[in-house]
Amino acid sequence: MMRAVHGSAVLYPSDATSAAALVQVMAGRPGISYLRTTRGGYPVLYQATEALAADGIAARVIDLYSVKPVDAATLRAAIEVTGGRLVIAEDHCPEGGIGSAMLEALVGTGQEQPLRVAHLAVRDMPGSGTGAQLLAAAGVDAGHIESAAGGLLGNR
Repeated sequence: MMRAVHGSAVLYPSDATSAAALVQVMAGRPGISYLRTTRGGYPVLYQATEALAADGIAARVIDLYSVKPVDAATLRAAIEVTGGRLVIAEDHCPEGGIGSAMLEALVGTGQEQPLRVAHLAVRDMPGSGTGAQLLAAAGVDAGHIESAAGGLLGNR
């Protein structure tokens, strides 16, 4: 919803250190800024990367803390290295989230490159459970990310 507000910035820190830094950025930024935070601790972002590396698959993790504006240059550089393969994992519904923001930013660069995308997102109403249980139930935990990456490579 906040991405649709003209001139707004939408930020989503992955941890407490990032949250503190982004609050400072927001304080010095003119206009509307929105900071989305998550309750409780979350597993380390790089678990799936470590599991893929153990399988001999090099992966790049981009902590997309700025949902708007999106760092399209970083995304473009990453997909050039990965041959257009992109796994998007978000603990949010797919509509209006990180996935659509990333794809809009890539299309907006005007550079054509075929993409193979696996978009993992919360597609059902979540129930109760621990953070790890909810991530697994939604299909956005390290195991699901690893499987999606392998699928893009034809390994799974």
